[in-house]
Amino acid sequence: HSQNIWQLYCSAPSRMWPPLVGVFAIAALESAPQHAEGRLLQSQPECTELATRRDLRALDPPEFCNTNVARRLSESLCEAAYFLEDSEVYTLCVFEPPEVEGNEGRCVASERFSCETVPSPPAS
Repeated sequence: HSQNIWQLYCSAPSRMWPPLVGVFAIAALESAPQHAEGRLLQSQPECTELATRRDLRALDPPEFCNTNVARRLSESLCEAAYFLEDSEVYTLCVFEPPEVEGNEGRCVASERFSCETVPSPPAS
């Protein structure tokens, strides 16, 4: 829903620009926290799970789920990762097996969710 609002906003004729700015800002704020279709989930189980995973955006250079070939080949490597989009918006990496045996799978982003507090990662 919020993605559709921003798509409409970005494609709106320029004559609509000033009067609608406040409307879209209010609509975006009223819709959080959200779920599915680009919306945010406030999910404590996923927030707790972050402590057992690695933040791919903290790497040098930063990565996303499917960036590294090893994560496309290994479910355990893929599902040991997540990335932080914004200050409190997270996405877990989820493995999708290959459709054809012998091909690479895909390490894809799950639904986005937010966490107010995140457990500390285990000491390495």
